[in-house]
Amino acid sequence: MGFFDDITIPASEMPLGSEYNGSEGVWVWRYEGNELYMDLEEPIRFRVLETKFLDVSPPRPKIGDVDSVPASHAPPFSLTCTIAQDGLGLISCCGPPDVAIKETFTQR
Repeated sequence: MGFFDDITIPASEMPLGSEYNGSEGVWVWRYEGNELYMDLEEPIRFRVLETKFLDVSPPRPKIGDVDSVPASHAPPFSLTCTIAQDGLGLISCCGPPDVAIKETFTQR
């Protein structure tokens, strides 16, 4: 989306006939005899299934505890999405969306 990177599309939410191509490092959707590569930076339409908000305020250290701050943090906001429904997925194979949808629902 350009301003937000914590978007997850689980394998179970990929279109039927999709599989991960490890040598190319991309998902491939096999549809009606065609192989459609879902390249990184390729715009897609997706539907949000779940939003997660995590309070990542720094923990208050206990008195005398200098190691209370964890080394890494989960993202403060993340989305779990699907592209396995009609009208979702690669924009290049479904035709261009209207401007409002394209600006709102594209992958970075």
